[in-house]
Amino acid sequence: PPKADFGTDLSSVDMQRGRDHGLPPYVHLVNYCSNGNIKINSFSELSPRLMSKRKAQLLERNYASVEDVDLQTGVILEDHFPGSLVGPTAACILAKQFRVFKFGDRFYFEHEGEVPSFTPDQRESLKLTSLSRLLCDNLNIGYIQRNTMLLTSLKNPKVSCDELPRMDLTLWKEASL
Repeated sequence: PPKADFGTDLSSVDMQRGRDHGLPPYVHLVNYCSNGNIKINSFSELSPRLMSKRKAQLLERNYASVEDVDLQTGVILEDHFPGSLVGPTAACILAKQFRVFKFGDRFYFEHEGEVPSFTPDQRESLKLTSLSRLLCDNLNIGYIQRNTMLLTSLKNPKVSCDELPRMDLTLWKEASL
């Protein structure tokens, strides 16, 4: 009998979640993300377009049909874009999801023409602010690197908090009665 922890690794759990949620097979997402230009009908068609021959053969040994390959498994085995941590299908899914996050949020600060939209001047002021500025305004510090999400370096030196642009809050002042 299998061990008690059999099938409880993260990849197995993610594959099962995909099945539970009715995610389409990997090859369907490949087709969708290629705007219908890539239709995979056999394991041999996966290589060299999406992954190595060895990976395609591994899938063939473990799945009865290329249509059975789980999305999680397929995107993990895809060859990555140069300088990237993901391949084309995962990149497509991530890009489409971030687009939904941005354009599906009516309060996103760059949207124009919505009831809660900012004025052009307010949007420009918001774009000037940074996490470094926020930390300077709220911590007792005098210097911080321009991009606080990156380590201090020659390209990202520490600067005086006075050098960082401030958001102009007067742009939000409403006329008094």
